[in-house]
Amino acid sequence: MRSPYFTYRNIICLLSILFSTGILILFVVSISQKALTDGMKDLQTRVVGTRVFLLKENPYTFHRDSITSEDFIDLTDTVDWTVNRLTVTPLALVLNIPFIFGSVIVQRIIWLLFQWVLLIGTLFIFISMTNSKTKKRYLCGLFAFISISYIWQTHLIWGQLYILYAFLLAVSYKIFVFDKSRDLLSGFIVGFTSCLRPTMGAIWAPMMFSRRKAFSLGGVLGFLFGILLPILIKSDIWFDYFSSMGIYSTSQLYLYEKIRTVSESREIMLGSNSSLQGIITYFFGSSVNSLILVVSMGLILVFAIIVSDMKKRNDLLFFIFCVVMLLWEVLIPAPRLPYSDIIFVVPFSILILNANIRQLNWNRANLFLPFIAYFLFVGSAAATYLLILYLILSIPLVKKEDRGVNTQSLI
Repeated sequence: MRSPYFTYRNIICLLSILFSTGILILFVVSISQKALTDGMKDLQTRVVGTRVFLLKENPYTFHRDSITSEDFIDLTDTVDWTVNRLTVTPLALVLNIPFIFGSVIVQRIIWLLFQWVLLIGTLFIFISMTNSKTKKRYLCGLFAFISISYIWQTHLIWGQLYILYAFLLAVSYKIFVFDKSRDLLSGFIVGFTSCLRPTMGAIWAPMMFSRRKAFSLGGVLGFLFGILLPILIKSDIWFDYFSSMGIYSTSQLYLYEKIRTVSESREIMLGSNSSLQGIITYFFGSSVNSLILVVSMGLILVFAIIVSDMKKRNDLLFFIFCVVMLLWEVLIPAPRLPYSDIIFVVPFSILILNANIRQLNWNRANLFLPFIAYFLFVGSAAATYLLILYLILSIPLVKKEDRGVNTQSLI
């Protein structure tokens, strides 16, 4: 009698799993080798910036010279700019302090592993929030796709921080939706994260108008803590940051021939800068006034607050304000490259958790999926706008009640 485990269907499934696993392993090894040997340029910039910051000098305008110590040399620095390539907030520099020790290769290995840990950790956080096997498979599929996409490749190679933001948002979301007794902690995490990436303020600031007062208070406390922590090292560091970012913005650093890729090419692929300012500058040769972009960010936030109706479900609120955050991201008058899109794993995971799977399968926004997949793999800015459009069209699905969620406490 033939064993039920050796049916034709099971053998095909097993071979498919082995083949997919093999491809994934080859990808991980290949991209990791590239990141370790000729990558992590942004990590190097942050390491040098952090060292300058600890000397209580301005890390955003520091440039190497002939007598600069090797520990303070950023090979990607372009000395003919007033500012350098460092654009992270002072709080990000504080969190980067543990990574400035050791040799360059040690720093790269640690940061490479750290990025993978954060991606896998984010997946496990969302998986722990549902009892539905189907939704768990959807989540695994989403993260498997992300892990082989161009956005994750560039994230690993450049040594970026965006997956840290995604991880912190995932933790805050789980607490916010499923553990109201810890609203203060949830708000604190989002407020703290907004000091790492200011656009995250689009999530906790609107909650000031909701009944979740503890979340709002936590957001304020987290924001203040994130502001004060760098000041303990250098009192005027935030002034340095905002003045330098003002120069960075007004100088319109969309000179594509000056942006280095990992291969040291001085050209960047057409349309890979997904900021609205960058796209307009590239195609029309002129820029939009930054004030107009900031006002647009405010109007989008006000509109979202009005249409979201604060009496609705918490997961819907969080989802809507994640979309607002993403709109803010493209409105920032600064280059925005494909690795920034890793943050999309948060709203897409929330969508999977809360939507009725049957309606998700037949969602009219799915018409954009083939184009999204293509542009994600080629690293085009079109992917960013298609993803945002997909999420906006999917907002009604988050209202469905068939969630199959796990309501257990985070701890």
